Amino acid sequence: TSYNTVYRFEQLIPEVMKVLDNAENEIYFATRYYDPHVSKMVFEKFSKGVTIHILDGNPDQITVENRLGAILRTPPNRETGEIVKKLLKSPKFDLKRLPSLPLSFIVVDQIQVVYESINFANPDQFTIAVSKYDDSYFAQRFIRYFNLLYKNSSAPELLMKHRTSPLR
Repeated sequence: TSYNTVYRFEQLIPEVMKVLDNAENEIYFATRYYDPHVSKMVFEKFSKGVTIHILDGNPDQITVENRLGAILRTPPNRETGEIVKKLLKSPKFDLKRLPSLPLSFIVVDQIQVVYESINFANPDQFTIAVSKYDDSYFAQRFIRYFNLLYKNSSAPELLMKHRTSPLR
C-alpha cells in the first residue's frame, strides 16, 4: 500500500488535512494536538454528513469540549455557531475525553490512517508519523484500538447537556 512518513510536526498538519479532505463517510480521530485548520475541516466534513468520532487527549485548558463551549458562548460567526449547535445534538458526532491518550491517530473511511509513533524517552513530544492511504486491514486495527480506548474514556458534560436538552 502507499504510505508517507512525516518527520516534523509542521508536516503533520498538511498530511492530516489531506487525509481528512478524502473523508466521505466516517472519521475516527484520537488526538493529543490542536490545530485550527484541522478543526475547521472537521466542521466542514460534519456539515457534509460525515460521521465524526473524537477521542480527545488534549491538555485540560484546550480540550475539544472547552473549545466547543467557547464557540457556543462567543461564536466567531453565525454559521460556525449553528454548526456547533447541530454538532452537539447530532448522533453523527461522538466525543469522549481520555486525558492519558497514548498517541494520536486518524482513520478515514475505514481505509486511510495517519498515526504518530511514540517517543518513549518523552511521550509528550512528537517524533514521527506515518500515513497509510490504502490499507483497510490496518485501518480496522486502529478502529479496534480506538474502541478499546473509548471504553476507558468519559463523555464531556457539554455533550451530555446538549443531548438531553430540547432544541433551542
